[in-house]
Amino acid sequence: MDDDERGWVDVGLYDPYAPDAADRLATLRYLRDRGATADELRDAATAGSLPALAGTLRMRRDHCTLRELAATSGLPIDQVRAVLRAAGLGDPGLDDPVLLASDAETLRLAGAAIELFGLDATLQFSRVLGAALTSIAEAAMTTFGQNVAPALDAEGAGDLPRAQAVDFASEMLVGEMPKMIAGIFFHFVEGAVRRTAVSGASATSDLTVGFVDLVGSTALAERLSPNEFGALITGFERDATERVAAVGGQLVKTIGDEVMYVVTDAAAACRVALELEEYVDADPELPQLRGGIAAGGLVRGYADYYGPVVNTAARAVKLAPPGAIWATDEVRRRADGAPLVFEPLGEHVLRGFAQPVPLFAVQRV
Repeated sequence: MDDDERGWVDVGLYDPYAPDAADRLATLRYLRDRGATADELRDAATAGSLPALAGTLRMRRDHCTLRELAATSGLPIDQVRAVLRAAGLGDPGLDDPVLLASDAETLRLAGAAIELFGLDATLQFSRVLGAALTSIAEAAMTTFGQNVAPALDAEGAGDLPRAQAVDFASEMLVGEMPKMIAGIFFHFVEGAVRRTAVSGASATSDLTVGFVDLVGSTALAERLSPNEFGALITGFERDATERVAAVGGQLVKTIGDEVMYVVTDAAAACRVALELEEYVDADPELPQLRGGIAAGGLVRGYADYYGPVVNTAARAVKLAPPGAIWATDEVRRRADGAPLVFEPLGEHVLRGFAQPVPLFAVQRV
C-alpha cells in the first residue's frame, strides 16, 4: 500500500475490504493522476460525485481576475463588465480569480467591435452569442445524460468507467467542439448572407416566414413519460431543422412545440410546412400539426425577426384548425406556378390588426 492509499484509508476515502475496493482504488488513482488533490477527492466523494470530478479536472484552467483581464485586453473595466454581463457570464468582483487569461483575446475583439459598431450593438451581439453557446453546452449535457449515463447504469458500471466517460466527454466538449463549430460556422454565414442579400442595406429582409405547431401537445405530455415525450418533440424538431435547411432556410427558434422558420422562396416555405404535416401524420403518437405562413419585409433582429408580417403568420397559425396550413395572399402570389393549391378562406380578423386579412388554405396539387 503506497502513501496515497494509506492517506485515503485514513480519511475514509478507501476501504481495502469493501466489495468495490478495486474500483474505488482505480478511480482514486485515475483522478490523482489527472491532478486531483486530496481535498478535491474528499469533497467529491462526500458529495457522491467522484466520477464528475474528472470533468472538473479536464476543464481546469489558469484563472485571472477582472482587474487583470481589463489591463491585458486594454478595455475599460466598465466595458469589460458590460460585455461579460451581456454574454451571460455574470458580474465577478474585481479581484475574483474566475476568468481566464485567454478571455483577453475575446475582449480585444469586443473592443474592436465596439469601435466599429458601437457599444449597444456589440452588447446585443454578445447576448446572442452567449445564448447560443449556452444552448450548445446544455445540449451536450443533455446528450450525455440521456445516452451515456443510462448505458452505464444498465451495465452496472462502477466509478472508474463513469469517471473515464466523463473525462472523455469533457475533452470532446472543451477540446474538440470548438473545432467543429469553427468548421461549420462558415456555412451558416453563407446562408445568413444569402438571406440578407435580398434586401441589401435595408433594416428588413424580404422573406417568407412560417410558424408550425403541434396541437394538443400538453395532453400528450401528461400521457407519456418525460423521456417518451422528449424523444417525440426532439424528433419533430430534428425533422423541421433538416427540412428547413434543405431549402436554404433558417430555423429561427423553437418555442415549446412550435417552430418558426424563414425561407427566401414562398413555395419552398409552403412545402416545408406540408412535409412536416405529413411527417406528423405518419407518427401515431404525435398530435396534428397546423401552420401559418406570410411573406414580405421582416424586421431583422439579433437572431430573430419581427414586424407585421411575422405577427400575421403567428396569428394565422393560432386560427388554423388541426391539420391545416394557412397562408396570406402575398404567399399565394409569390408561389404562383408551384404545384400548390390555395383555397380561399375569406378575410379573418387577426388580433392586433385593424383590417381583416385574406387567408388561404395551402395544399398540394
